[in-house]
Amino acid sequence: MSMNKKLHWALIAMLTIGTTSCVKNELNLFEDNRLPKDECFDFNTKTDVNLSLDFGFEGYSFAFAVYTSNPYNEDGEFIEGKSSIYEAYTDKNSSFSGKFDIPAYAKKLYICPIDAMGVPASIEVDVENGLAGYTYQYEEDADTRSISYTESCVSIGSRRVTINSSNKLYALYNDYSVSSYVPKNSYVNKLYSEVSTNTRLTSNSTLGQLISRIEKTLTPNGTGKKVDNSYLCAESKNTNLRIAHTTTDGQTVEGAHIDLNFLKASGGYHNAMGYYYYKSDATLSAQDIKDLPKFMVFPRSTSGKPSSVRKARLQFFGENYNENGIDHFPPGYTVGWILVADINSSISSGSSNAVSKLNTGINTVYSRGTRNIYSNREANAYQNFGCITLYDKLSEKIIIGFEDNSFNQDCGDKSYEDILFYVDCDPIAAVYDPERPEVSDGPEEEIIRTQSKTSTLAFEDIWPTGGDYDMNDVVVELTNDITYNNKNRIKRIETTVKAVHNGATLANAFGVVINGTMGDIVVDESSYFTQEESNQFIFFNNIQTAVGETFKLVRTFGADGIDKLTYNESMNPFIAVDYHQGLKPRKEVHLPKNEPTSWINSSLIGQGSDMYFIDIEGNYPFAIELFDVKNWEVVTESNRIGSEDEYPRFDNWVKTFGAQDADWYLKKR
Repeated sequence: MSMNKKLHWALIAMLTIGTTSCVKNELNLFEDNRLPKDECFDFNTKTDVNLSLDFGFEGYSFAFAVYTSNPYNEDGEFIEGKSSIYEAYTDKNSSFSGKFDIPAYAKKLYICPIDAMGVPASIEVDVENGLAGYTYQYEEDADTRSISYTESCVSIGSRRVTINSSNKLYALYNDYSVSSYVPKNSYVNKLYSEVSTNTRLTSNSTLGQLISRIEKTLTPNGTGKKVDNSYLCAESKNTNLRIAHTTTDGQTVEGAHIDLNFLKASGGYHNAMGYYYYKSDATLSAQDIKDLPKFMVFPRSTSGKPSSVRKARLQFFGENYNENGIDHFPPGYTVGWILVADINSSISSGSSNAVSKLNTGINTVYSRGTRNIYSNREANAYQNFGCITLYDKLSEKIIIGFEDNSFNQDCGDKSYEDILFYVDCDPIAAVYDPERPEVSDGPEEEIIRTQSKTSTLAFEDIWPTGGDYDMNDVVVELTNDITYNNKNRIKRIETTVKAVHNGATLANAFGVVINGTMGDIVVDESSYFTQEESNQFIFFNNIQTAVGETFKLVRTFGADGIDKLTYNESMNPFIAVDYHQGLKPRKEVHLPKNEPTSWINSSLIGQGSDMYFIDIEGNYPFAIELFDVKNWEVVTESNRIGSEDEYPRFDNWVKTFGAQDADWYLKKR
């Protein structure tokens, strides 16, 4: 290296360090007017956020995803095509603290647990000064406070709602909160209540620990995905709750309180869930079961809703079902369960007739008789098992799970967790059945998930002299698929580059410098790929022939992996202009303020219109990353970005140093 070049790189290093005390004349290295690097707008479309979460559970860990808009619509359905910007697992007590990138325009984030029980489906949090957070707060009030069994019986009196008297179809709710999908009965407080996430169920189990055991039982392969668990199905006598006259140790039973606690909905339908009861010594046919009065408790158990553990105290309306309801079931009765599947009732937020529309939907589907699922399998179409009932020894709770497709002959995927509840019985000995299947407490399994992060990268190849700044000479999509486990250990990163547009006449190559743990490298041998340095890679050598093709680099990190929460990997993408393999020095174009590789022709840096890969006026970059963007509509050839119909809000974004119009790239016109 010549002395002049050594001096040049020393001065460039001084610029990189840069201080605000420098004045413009001191940086006039190339007879231009370059500003200090830290005074230049960086054209960055992303920023970082420190997120802290505490869901309040003791002994429960689960995955969550972060979105920039609510991925659920008002009906509680996941919006097709929504992708997260970040994913991770909480710790064993449902807490999280970590730092990651978000779009710079994001002022709110939506925290959405993945297949978790008893937690809000979507939590909106504000982003302020790079911070965002959520802490569960249990708020008890007169209408929703919990009730102890030592209090006097709660009586619903005659306030049950008649859905359809000829169908003997009734409801315990008379109000409904559309925003949170919570049923209510305003005439009888305490009938519906919320269960605190930090509740200790017994000395041996918290609510969180119970949920963790349920997940281990219903997804024994540890994937966290639905599996066939129909082996847990049992006959009706073991599935329904039989209130005995005496316990297994000979104690007399005077009756039982029964609380039904909603845990989770993950099925594909809008379902209504309720119960029926009959004398245990009665011999009932399938038609007899269908003819029993049914009392709907949760009228719309939609995927992701309700958003917390909701308790409903079941009511006994007498032997002939015509008395004022009390919350005490006498011995000698059996309680069964019913799911009215796919009621398909859409309700707008704030609707004044929400309950009426719900009840109409329930009655319409129930009247057809083809999608009603009973815990008495003999009443079901094809006599399929409709639900499972499990007993958990540590918490002394009974778990109920429905397969909401069991009205079909093939019984769906036979995963009996589309709707999940647990039951409090006092005393539990009144309904204990030694033949009932039990919740297991096996070893913790490794669960593997993959998070995808995609950016669009757009380059101007007439560097350093300046160009038309249409930012379409080379356009690629770069995706990192990060595979991690439930300990937040990254096991694998697959980097995929897709060449999506060529607006250049030169044979431009695309490459990446990876700053972070490299791991073991596996390249896609079927495509062009060059490893120039240990962490420097060329994915394709000619954009003109690469458009539409994908190129992959896979890195693995061993059995232990690397910590997802502290791993701070950065990628420095670039194009090599008019590329020839192995040739150096060469012309490179990087993102603003990024460092070039050692292969660059250093004599070009700072020449012409270059100012740290920004044009000398500070108005345009030579390259830009559009964070969390796929299928970007490129700028029309020879039209400057920011001109009319070519992302016109770009100019104001630059003028305000990113303070305004930070989402400019989401709308071309």
